[in-house]
Amino acid sequence: MKNITGKLTMLGNSTVVIDKKATIYSVIEIGDTILSDVVIPNALDNYLRRGFDQDGECTLYIMKRRIMGLSLPDGKMYCEDGLGLSFFFWMVPISIITIPLFGMGLVSLYMVYKAWRLRSISKELQTMGGIVV
Repeated sequence: MKNITGKLTMLGNSTVVIDKKATIYSVIEIGDTILSDVVIPNALDNYLRRGFDQDGECTLYIMKRRIMGLSLPDGKMYCEDGLGLSFFFWMVPISIITIPLFGMGLVSLYMVYKAWRLRSISKELQTMGGIVV
C-alpha cells in the first residue's frame, strides 16, 4: 500500500462503473503527485470530494490504482469495508475443487488472493483509526 499526502488540487472527470459501486477518476492531483485512472468506491468518493473542499493536506491510501482509504485535513480517516470471512470460507474450497475443470479454480484462487489483499489493507486502515464506510 502506498500513502500519498498533499493538498487535493484537482479531481478530473469521473465515470461511475462496476454496477454503480465505484468511480474512476481520469486524474487526481494531490500535492506534487498526479494519479491517472484511479478507482474509488462510491462511499469513499463522497469523502474525497469533501477533502477537496477543505483547506489542508489529505492522505490517500492506494493499492495499485485503487483508493482504499483517505485521511482528511480535519483528522478523520475513512476506509473501505473489506469482504467478510464467509466469502473466503466458501470460495477457497470451491476454487480448489474446480482446479481440474479447465483450470478454472486457479483463476478463482487468484481472485480470492486479490480479495484477501483488499481485506487485509482494509483491516490495517481500521486499526489505524479508519472509519468504515
